[in-house]
Amino acid sequence: MDARLCVRLLSLFFVLTSGHPDENMFNCTGKTGIQHAETGPAFDTVSDICSPIKWTYSSKQSTLNGKEKHLQVPTPDMHLTDIEENLRKIPHLVNKSVDMIHDYCVQEDQRWQETLLECSSNNTLVTALLQNDELRPWVRQYWARRKDWIKSSLPLCEDLPKTLTHFVAYCVTKGTEEGYMRAHNINNYADFFSPLLKAVRMMPEDSFCTTKTAAAAALIIEGRIPPARKFTTADASALADLFPYLRCLEKLHIMKSWMSASATRKIIDRLCELKHLKDLDLFSSTIDDEGVVKLTQIFVHLKNLKKLSMEANGITPAGVAIIARNIAQLQELEKFIIGNELASSVLNMTKTFLTMPKLRKAVLSALHTKPAEIPEVEKQVREVAHLLQAKVYSVRPWKVKLFYDAANSDRNATVDSSWAMVRSELRKDLGGGGVVLESGNRELNIVLWVTCWGC
Repeated sequence: MDARLCVRLLSLFFVLTSGHPDENMFNCTGKTGIQHAETGPAFDTVSDICSPIKWTYSSKQSTLNGKEKHLQVPTPDMHLTDIEENLRKIPHLVNKSVDMIHDYCVQEDQRWQETLLECSSNNTLVTALLQNDELRPWVRQYWARRKDWIKSSLPLCEDLPKTLTHFVAYCVTKGTEEGYMRAHNINNYADFFSPLLKAVRMMPEDSFCTTKTAAAAALIIEGRIPPARKFTTADASALADLFPYLRCLEKLHIMKSWMSASATRKIIDRLCELKHLKDLDLFSSTIDDEGVVKLTQIFVHLKNLKKLSMEANGITPAGVAIIARNIAQLQELEKFIIGNELASSVLNMTKTFLTMPKLRKAVLSALHTKPAEIPEVEKQVREVAHLLQAKVYSVRPWKVKLFYDAANSDRNATVDSSWAMVRSELRKDLGGGGVVLESGNRELNIVLWVTCWGC
């Protein structure tokens, strides 16, 4: 077959396959959008062979969170002389596959609906959610996320939300993802939080979580660098309004949100409602001294907190002093991360750590200091090492290099080659220095990162 006839047949192929089926044909549930995509044969000029034609239909259920079904019409490798015969079959194959997908869509949706209703018969929370027009689609998304697509055709009944906290936390986490917000033309976080709050307020009181459950509930909002959108004060206020419906939340991460100090205070003001909270991360959320005061005032309500991260938050030395005086209220705390201007407070902070028996790791990150303050920082780090009878290791690589052993060193020695190695590490790269202090008295690691402005 000459090249001109090949080009003509290929052109005819793409003409025949360029049309798209009417999407209304596949509207199984009123929420189903099926898109038809096709790829034509790729012509290899060397072997004179066209690769197989692959037909793929992707059925994206809005209620199934990206669940896809594919139907491929297989064809063998074709020599150019076979193209004309295969082209005659294509319209028939397209029409047949369209009908098959439509039938499959209807049957699959019916199976999900029947199983969901059966599973919810003994679950009052899910029954109430399914009666709410705004929340019903999210129930199926929540359920589908737990499905083992390999082992079972449908999720298990126990994979449905256990409490309203689990459900609302899932909605907030998924609804604030950048892809979801962009796809649904949501410009501000509050534009998602407010309708969700309105829908949740219609839930019966007996669906609220009152006690801790075996399955921990987590809410994670993570922005981007650079930020695609800022977390405004209005956004923070709208999120905090959802806290009464997140009573059993154990994990709250609002990271890289670039919240202002006023926005962060809106969150802090309502944290007392999350009494089961175990893990709080406010990375890159500005906390001013007023916010620090508010946060320490609610420590009494956060008795279960095991991890607290306030890294990259612009806390001043005055704010650090407030934290040092109050952090011991969190007696269950196991990991503490704090950053910014606290280089001159290393010793006082460590003394407080010694009153917290369950604390295992403290990360004092990006300790901002100035060239004139470096000698004082080094002095405090040495005092901490001897207070803990600690060994001082490298951070990178993690605890591979041993620089200093306080138990076998004289704290008053003016000339000490081992301590000189620590001093060198703290000044390393003019802002990238760090050491790990491993306490010899108890299981406690303190990680120090020093950032020197103007060094």
